[in-house]
Amino acid sequence: MKHIILLSLMFVSGIFAMAQTDNSLEVYILDPTGTDTNVRNSPKGKVVDKIPVDGEWILFVSHPRNGWWRIDDGEYYDAVPDTNPDSKPTSLKGSTTGYWVHYSCIGFSLVGGSHKLRATPSTKGKVTSVVDHEVGYHPLELKGEWVKIVSLDGKHTGWITQDMICSNPLTTCP
Repeated sequence: MKHIILLSLMFVSGIFAMAQTDNSLEVYILDPTGTDTNVRNSPKGKVVDKIPVDGEWILFVSHPRNGWWRIDDGEYYDAVPDTNPDSKPTSLKGSTTGYWVHYSCIGFSLVGGSHKLRATPSTKGKVTSVVDHEVGYHPLELKGEWVKIVSLDGKHTGWITQDMICSNPLTTCP
């Protein structure tokens, strides 16, 4: 009887875990080292591939964990497809457990104008600062449509909705 109860609890827990999946965030490579960006097989894991420093690359990330983001589908995309209209996503290689990148190597700008960063992921959250769209940002956390961000200079941290993010490195978005 104990085994049936334990299995039932594990089944219900699994259903809730599947229902609580993070959504993806579109970002671009914003590596401060000026070198190829290391891609690892797990957070703090072995370097299994690199995203080249030459080019403007967009990727989708999710499941943030202690400063690390999982690269969805193990692919990255050319941000300038007009130069190569037949370009396809580039698949990462070298891992069977997924691909991870550190938050300090990815980022975005914000849609034009100034924006309120909030202390909590809610429109009712206290405004921690008002920031400019022209400053770059790194993602820290993801909760539903809210993203916790930090400015490149580290002076501003707070939550903003995903619709305020501009993930194209070559434009300020509308």
